[in-house]
Amino acid sequence: MEQQQQKNQRVIAQESEETEEIQHGPLPVEQLQAAGIAAMDVKKLKDAGLCTVEAVAYAPRKELLQIKGISEAKVDKIVEAASKLVPLGFTSASQLHAQRLEIIQITSGSRELDKILEGGIETGSITEIYGEFRCGKTQLCHTLCVTCQLHILGQMGNPRLPLDQGGGEGKAMYIDAEGTFRPQRLLQIAERFGLNGTDVLENVAYARAYNTDHQSRLLLEAASMMVETRFALMIVDSATALYRTDFSGRGELSARQMHLAKFLRSLQKLADEFGVAVVITNQVVAQVDGSAVFAGPQIKPIGGNIMAHASTTRLALRKGRGEERICKVISSPCLAEAEARFQISAEGVVDVKD
Repeated sequence: MEQQQQKNQRVIAQESEETEEIQHGPLPVEQLQAAGIAAMDVKKLKDAGLCTVEAVAYAPRKELLQIKGISEAKVDKIVEAASKLVPLGFTSASQLHAQRLEIIQITSGSRELDKILEGGIETGSITEIYGEFRCGKTQLCHTLCVTCQLHILGQMGNPRLPLDQGGGEGKAMYIDAEGTFRPQRLLQIAERFGLNGTDVLENVAYARAYNTDHQSRLLLEAASMMVETRFALMIVDSATALYRTDFSGRGELSARQMHLAKFLRSLQKLADEFGVAVVITNQVVAQVDGSAVFAGPQIKPIGGNIMAHASTTRLALRKGRGEERICKVISSPCLAEAEARFQISAEGVVDVKD
């Protein structure tokens, strides 16, 4: 009798683990083999950067047809198999609301800033931060690299910030297009939260992007890494810096915007598949026209409407007095337009000390 009960408990535990795996995290693309897709075709999908069943399900048919060695008949079979594993139909708003309640917010390090963000940087969406130089974009990115790790490092015996107080639950990935990433800043910020500096650095995957094509290719590598390990944060600093030099003049404007749109779409796919918080920084341009004589040059983010539509939440940073900075929510589907003051110190982003 006891053996039977133990067996039942093991079965229930196994089922709950499987349910948890289905609910949390994407399905590896290898699971398509169980649906009748050949191992060779699965390898071709993986080589093309489609590392999860979700990636296959979300990919347009045209993209799958471009993969060498996969015929139209195979594409139809693959799409059918993926759609059975990943729900692509309608769901009720109440179910979606329940899922939204589980979304993790990553603290910015400043309570005032977290207040206008309703908890912090949201996972599963793109947050764009723009502003002129020295307004705190990179410093905020460095702080987020540490705060997104607080939960997993806490499990290793270090003091931690619980999830409901703004801790993340995974590693950070940093694509640096400007060469402004500094590991010593992470060590200083880690000390503030009482975390082991070596562990913090180990949990940040860093890559330097040298051109726009390389920047896009890095996302394919990022997807394969995210299948293996849980990442909570993806930072691109700056997403637009290389576009300003790789494409020049009005003649290349259309090509630039198309390339940028594809890059941002790839970022959104990473956010959808893996539930990571995607944070991109954006540069600005001074709008000099007739009104500039009276009002001075207007600062606006580059990237145009392509960038504006791709971002879920848009934040504008500007300089205040001394080390004080001001953040304004420009657009968001659920946040009110508001401003918050914060300060940049040796410990990263902190509340203003009056």
